[in-house]
Amino acid sequence: MFKRRLNLYYILLILVSLIISGLIITQTSVNNYKLQVENELKTNAGAAVHFIEEINPDNLNTFANDFSKKLNLFVDDDHSVRVTVIQDDGIVLGDSDADYTTMDNHRLRPEIIDASKNEYGVSVRKSSTTNIEYMYLAAELNSGNYVRLSVPLLHIKSIISTIYLYTFIAIIFSLAVAILIGWRLSILFSEPIAKLSAHSLEVSMGNLSHRISHEPRQNELSRLIDSYNEMTNKLETAFSDISDKNRELSTLLNTINESILAVGANYNILFANKKIKSLPGFDLVETGGNLSHIKNSSILNLIEETMKFKGAVKKEISSFGLILSCFSSYFELDEGGGVIVSIQDITRIKHLESLRYEFVSNVTHELTTPLTSIKGFIETLKEGAIKDTATAMKFLNIIEFESERLSNLINDILTLSSIENDTNVIVSEVVNVSNVADDALILLSNSISDKEISVSNNISNRIKVSADANRIKQLFINLIDNSIKYNNYGGSIELYSVEKSGLVEIHIRDTGIGINEKDLKRLFERFYRVDKGRSREMGGTGLGLSIVKHIAMLYNGAVSVKSTLGEGSDFCITFPLSG
Repeated sequence: MFKRRLNLYYILLILVSLIISGLIITQTSVNNYKLQVENELKTNAGAAVHFIEEINPDNLNTFANDFSKKLNLFVDDDHSVRVTVIQDDGIVLGDSDADYTTMDNHRLRPEIIDASKNEYGVSVRKSSTTNIEYMYLAAELNSGNYVRLSVPLLHIKSIISTIYLYTFIAIIFSLAVAILIGWRLSILFSEPIAKLSAHSLEVSMGNLSHRISHEPRQNELSRLIDSYNEMTNKLETAFSDISDKNRELSTLLNTINESILAVGANYNILFANKKIKSLPGFDLVETGGNLSHIKNSSILNLIEETMKFKGAVKKEISSFGLILSCFSSYFELDEGGGVIVSIQDITRIKHLESLRYEFVSNVTHELTTPLTSIKGFIETLKEGAIKDTATAMKFLNIIEFESERLSNLINDILTLSSIENDTNVIVSEVVNVSNVADDALILLSNSISDKEISVSNNISNRIKVSADANRIKQLFINLIDNSIKYNNYGGSIELYSVEKSGLVEIHIRDTGIGINEKDLKRLFERFYRVDKGRSREMGGTGLGLSIVKHIAMLYNGAVSVKSTLGEGSDFCITFPLSG
């Protein structure tokens, strides 16, 4: 391809040079010919002026014909001189080639206008009567009239044709020589350049190991190839080092648990690790993109602030329901400054801190209440109430009740802690849900009898789940115990199951007092009580339903409740079916 182009350019150069030379020679020859004709016309015009002024002929038309014949005595018809005598107002007084009486007024002819100002007036144009290009030359007489001589420029065509012919012959000969020389030059230059081109293509495609093989010669092209091979070798080494470092850095930044974003001076994204895509509003962010892909205005404002003040900024940002700890720092590069932002999702940490604070506060409150009561009654007994047997027994019963409640609270806290710690070590076995429910009902049979509650276990005997039987029993005990405590005397409790595409719903429905709708959302929170006073009277710790929720979650289950105030509640636990 390069060889063809080299030959083509070489031939085009010769061709253009010859054409330009031919045009210059043609134009020069034409101009010289016109100058020669003009000089001859000036000589003849001077003679015509002299004769007219000396002879002063009566008939100027006759003079024009006679003078024209004398001038053309030794000239062929194609190159004869035409003589015209024109009055100062432009009326033709005589002409050697045409009927002067029918000719147009010549006052505005260019040569007449120029002759009125200068010694002579010259113009070249086609004649309106003969349609042939003429050179017109006019001279002014002393009387104010004009004598004009004109001659056809037929020699110009002959001159141009001759020049074109020789130019064409020169072009053919030169092209033949150019093709021969160009072919030889293309062999000398095109092969090394073709190799360089092919090598450059390989390098541009990332193949830096490619080298150009050639025979060493003492010329510039050979040295150029050697230099190019050396440069490629250094590039390969440099790119290999850079790639290794970039790979290490990218791997490091992609494995850390924080979202990293680097932004350049033009607000283009220099780097974005994989972790950042998990944040809402950053799913379209890519290295090499721009900030328009970030849909988080708080982060954009942080980047703008850091870029403006060229320092470091640390902020906690609430966005899309998350709490983000952000640290941004300004840095300088050769092409300008930039900002690197480290983003950590601390939503769970903040939530756990809040839960921990709330839990400690609730535990403190729940422990303080029975301890204060026990301490108060003991002091009362010490002060003499112990001598009153009836009062002493009443106080001791209260102390016993509060101690039992305190013990239950500690046990529930330990149970909840144990469940949460079991999330990494889960004991599973195939559990028959109906049998476990029967075991729980047996344990609570006295409480059921005391309130004369009718209980029916309609859970299918074929329902089996993968779980710890003791945990499932505890779940049933907590739920059934609640259904007993908040049920009416003579009420009922029904246990039943519903199978739905690989899942089982276990329902515990009662006819108790029900739960207000506003309390349903918080029912499974730790220490949350619908009726705090009544719950404490019944010995409740406020942790029973929270334990139920965590047991269900431990085995990939879930718990929910539907309730109508005054009509009862329906607790539903969903588990995956075993096998």
